[in-house]
Amino acid sequence: MIQSMTGYGKSTVQLKSGNLTIEIKSLNSKNIDLNTRITNSVKPKELLIRKHLSDKLKRGKVDFLLYMDSTNNKKSSLLNTTLINTYIDQLRGL
Repeated sequence: MIQSMTGYGKSTVQLKSGNLTIEIKSLNSKNIDLNTRITNSVKPKELLIRKHLSDKLKRGKVDFLLYMDSTNNKKSSLLNTTLINTYIDQLRGL
């Protein structure tokens, strides 16, 4: 069990789908005050994560951040040139 209630930690893991970063900050407090900010792709597991953190951390004001930087999944945008040319022709007709 962790003895100190004041601390900071950050870790980043590089995955195929992007970078996963976890950051945790804690300050001294009599009770547990857990604040989580989690990326949308992991939101369904938020209650499980909160329970796990609450079981491990008995006291303190804790900020937990988990976010995903999906730089590898950038989609390229393709222009519909046929539609654009149709619009240009209609504008010229005006």
